[in-house]
Amino acid sequence: MSDPDPADIAPLWLWKGTAASGLAAVLSAAALPNSLDWLTLGLVGVAAVGVLALLYRWGQYRDSDGGDTDRREKEMRAEAGGYGGNGGG
Repeated sequence: MSDPDPADIAPLWLWKGTAASGLAAVLSAAALPNSLDWLTLGLVGVAAVGVLALLYRWGQYRDSDGGDTDRREKEMRAEAGGYGGNGGG
């Protein structure tokens, strides 16, 4: 299975914005090493939201992929097997 194109998972602006915000936060923290100012904290917040959005989009992409039907079927069979009267006495 080949790796997906990042543009298939999320828009390119989201990838670039998250990366740029993370890099800017690192540079801001390096420029002001003794304190985390509002700019650095804001950039870290934007990068964190971007990462969460990318993880969400990745999960949506993975779940919509047709290759996971075997996994879903196995989970459904395993769950249904738990109701099969194997409670013992």
